[in-house]
Amino acid sequence: MIFARRSLHYQEPELGWGNANLIPHSAQASMFESHSQQALNTQHLQAACQPSYEELQALFNVLLEIEPAAIVLIDPDALRVMVSNSAIADLLGLADQALPKSVSSTWFASAGDYEQFKSCVHGKGLVCNQPLRLRHQQGQVVEVFVSAQTVDYQHLPVRLVRLLPSSQALEQRLTALQQQNTLLTTALHWAGDAIEITDAEARLQYVNPAFEAITGYTEAEAIGKTPAELFRGEQHDPAFYQSIWSTIAGGDVWSGELTSRHKNGSLLHQEACVAPVRDGAGAITHYVAVKRNVSQQKQTEAEWLKFVALVENSNDFIAMSALDGTVLYVNEAGRDLVGLEDLASAQAKSIAEYLPEDDLAEFCAVTLPTLQTVGRHSSEGQLRHFQTGKSIHVHRSCFAVKHPKSQQTLCLATIQRDITTQKQAAQALKESEERFRAIAEASPTAIAISRISDGTILYANSQVEPT
Repeated sequence: MIFARRSLHYQEPELGWGNANLIPHSAQASMFESHSQQALNTQHLQAACQPSYEELQALFNVLLEIEPAAIVLIDPDALRVMVSNSAIADLLGLADQALPKSVSSTWFASAGDYEQFKSCVHGKGLVCNQPLRLRHQQGQVVEVFVSAQTVDYQHLPVRLVRLLPSSQALEQRLTALQQQNTLLTTALHWAGDAIEITDAEARLQYVNPAFEAITGYTEAEAIGKTPAELFRGEQHDPAFYQSIWSTIAGGDVWSGELTSRHKNGSLLHQEACVAPVRDGAGAITHYVAVKRNVSQQKQTEAEWLKFVALVENSNDFIAMSALDGTVLYVNEAGRDLVGLEDLASAQAKSIAEYLPEDDLAEFCAVTLPTLQTVGRHSSEGQLRHFQTGKSIHVHRSCFAVKHPKSQQTLCLATIQRDITTQKQAAQALKESEERFRAIAEASPTAIAISRISDGTILYANSQVEPT
């Protein structure tokens, strides 16, 4: 008799030890004796909660008899049957009173089956679902699946053998396959990618709801047609489609990008994987295609390329940096402006290295705090030329790049325009005005400048007498 020892949980009685500090001093002398008695009581309670051997054996007998397979506990040395359920008698066509006491060669359809059974019994490892043939007492052959493993029984290693009739095994296998089919069908139905299954002639037999949503074609419109009839267009030449067919018809998997037309005529870009399905003989019976819609990604890439072209062809200094000041990007015009050869050189510098010392102080004191609170800041500033060390006057617009949904700041960006020429022109004009004023003031002749439209005096030297 075998049974698995289980731990039965019980709840300890309230022993009152949590109130030990409330026991009067006079009573503390007997504390140890009280605790010992309580511990002894607990042991008795635990023993009382443990099931008896008879109870466990009765439970095991019930479990053994409700098991649909034949269970036999065998001494591997003598092939003696130590324990068995009534299912073994049913398999062999024996009466209940004639339950076998040892394994006999008459149980088996052939000597080969008998030897195979003995090898399972004499083995040490786990044996799972090996096909075997028994012989019923009335002469018919009974196909079973045998499993065996070593267990301890009465402190000795014995073999626990399970014989499951093939009909029951097939029923269990069918149930498992049905459950697996339900899982796979559910997965196919709710998959976000379009899934197509065709026959060997490439005619669609199944499409999932994602196929309908992505392509615009309903299941009824698609079934029976080939993907070529629905989607083939001018985007790929015939040689492209022939290469796909040659690959999958040859038994290989094809993967790549397809461009076709949605039912409404718009372009449809898909990343596809097409694989052949073979039967037991190796012949291709179906093709399965999984296609992911990347049209939005393609559109985003196109927009990104436009943005990159715009930035790269701008004459302004355009740059982005991480929040810690690490430079992420500087466009070509920006690199030329500050004397850097390539993007790697630009990324090797920090924001602070791009600014002259006096401009850096104002940037840290004004621009950065404003970016944190407002999100943008514009001012005049300076950049440093890395080759000559000279300052470059710029009009600087800085802003925080935020996530469109969470509004979390992702990075910092700046557009800076070189205003050195304007600064020089303004300085030249100022100097010219100063020279004019010096000459006009030194002249003994009265000189005045007025606006033609209304005669307003704009300038008069000291020789002009007020009226």
